[in-house]
Amino acid sequence: MKKAINPLVWANVCWSLSLWLLCLTAVWIALAQQSFFYEQWYQLLDIDKTINEYAPLNRFERENFVETNSEEHARLFTAITQAVHQQGNGLSAIEYSASDGKVVTLLTKDEVIHLQDVANLIATATIVMKVVAMIFIFSSLLMRYKEIAITPLKLQWVYAGGLMAVLLVLSLAVGVESLFYWLHTIVFPDNHQWFFYYEDSLMSTLMQAPNIFLPIGVVWIIGVFCLWSIAVVMSRRI
Repeated sequence: MKKAINPLVWANVCWSLSLWLLCLTAVWIALAQQSFFYEQWYQLLDIDKTINEYAPLNRFERENFVETNSEEHARLFTAITQAVHQQGNGLSAIEYSASDGKVVTLLTKDEVIHLQDVANLIATATIVMKVVAMIFIFSSLLMRYKEIAITPLKLQWVYAGGLMAVLLVLSLAVGVESLFYWLHTIVFPDNHQWFFYYEDSLMSTLMQAPNIFLPIGVVWIIGVFCLWSIAVVMSRRI
């Protein structure tokens, strides 16, 4: 007969996992406040060259986007970031100004629908994280009441590192780009467009999607590991 796992062990597991998820959320919020360092990735990825190449080919009569400058590009990215974190409010109203003074709507209908889906996903994640926060508080109180020691950081690093290694191997085996597209089919409605060619989308051109998501993801994960490690060390000292 298999021996049941000690409930106190589950408390430690719930504490560690919920802390990890809360750190994911906290670092995401911090990055969003900084527009995910768009201006840095703009220079690193030469996004201006992508805009100069594809904006004149835009099939929705937005060829004059090529006349906008880097400051305008950063402003537009920030506007999109803010909108998807505010239930999608204002997406349709995002506009850019061409050199001739003409004001043009940035996003097409399909782009607005896609970004609204992103906003809905973020809103759902926010609700889930509130539940996770309650689990974290409950497990913390239980561990304090039962005097359960938090798993040492080094051991947690082994577990987390092992999990990350497995995920990395699987991602490389499947293909990062294929995995990225597959996840889109899972989280977004079937009848909603989520793939956009640069010639059809200033949104994709502005972000050099999906390239920009790689450095953002790397910074996100590094930030999470740092914050999570600090939180574990501080919690063990309390």
